[in-house]
Amino acid sequence: MEVIHIQLKYLFDANCYLLHNENGFYLIDTGIKKQRKKLETAITEAGCQPGDLKLIILTHGHVDHVGNAAYLRDNYGAKIAMHQGDVNMVTGGGMFADAPQSLMIKIVGFFMNVTGLGDFETFQPDILLENQSLTEYGLDAEVIQTPGHSKGSISLQTNGTLFCGDIFNGSMENITTLVNDQTALDYSAEKLRNIQAETVYPGHGKPFPKNSP
Repeated sequence: MEVIHIQLKYLFDANCYLLHNENGFYLIDTGIKKQRKKLETAITEAGCQPGDLKLIILTHGHVDHVGNAAYLRDNYGAKIAMHQGDVNMVTGGGMFADAPQSLMIKIVGFFMNVTGLGDFETFQPDILLENQSLTEYGLDAEVIQTPGHSKGSISLQTNGTLFCGDIFNGSMENITTLVNDQTALDYSAEKLRNIQAETVYPGHGKPFPKNSP
């Protein structure tokens, strides 16, 4: 399986990962709306045409991960898959729907609003994910529920790789400071540390070896 790393930068970086196997293409996260043209160009350059994209997998419901999901579904025919816990965010509740109003969350919410980064087309997901295999969709991968950053955060394990959403950045010890539930986040982080994988692909920053110091 080929992993194509698409890094979108607009005030900050956000990662999308296009997976390619014999069954087609699968996109993990979709970035912000303001970087739509760059994302679509990267998808096209990878050889993915409308009809080739089988599934859009969202690691969680924050706008920097779901900003182009509805557009890609409409134009490529792919189904959108995510966890039930974050559906309220993408159907209109907003990036921090049901989140505790901590100072960090208030600051990030204000920043997203004043910069226009919070803009995206709302949608209803086609598939609700839990702890499960994605083989029925043509992808040899396991979904792992990893709440804490958000209620519906998930990770994905496949072929020696781990896609962790926003839980880690840079190493398996550097946990996100944007927290919905600290107890759940700590539990999820420890769960992922025990997963067998060689490379970790985070939602922000560069991929890194799982056992890096």
